[in-house]
Formats: sequence, structure tokens, C-alpha cells
Amino acid sequence: FPVICFLFGTLIAWMIGSAWATIGLMFPIVIDMLQKLLNIAPNTPLMSVELAIPIIGATLSGAVLGVHLS
Repeated sequence: FPVICFLFGTLIAWMIGSAWATIGLMFPIVIDMLQKLLNIAPNTPLMSVELAIPIIGATLSGAVLGVHLS
């Protein structure tokens, strides 16, 4: 899942040309997908989820790479 977030973040940032817009677009989608895929309760702290940090890092890294490529 982190690799998919990285690739989509790169692609979207490359098309949009803005890392901040990509981050603002991707984070709500990625966090919602993470909650649904792992069956996490809505009130669970995000930092208690093991995949949260790698997914956030992959999304941020993909957005920065996409901007550098565009």
C-alpha cells in the first residue's frame, strides 16, 4: 500500500505541478482507505496504526518527486 501511495502521489503531483495541492488531495483519500482496509475504528489514534508513518512518508515523498519531475 505505501508503494501505491508513492506512485499515485508522484503521478498526481507531476500532472498538477504542486506538492501542496497533491498532499491536500491525497491525505484524506489515503487515510480513509487505510481505515477501511485495516478495519480501524474512526476514533483510533493514527499513530497507533503500524502502517500510518510509512504511508504518510510515501505520500509526501511521491508528491515531492512528482514536483521535481514536472
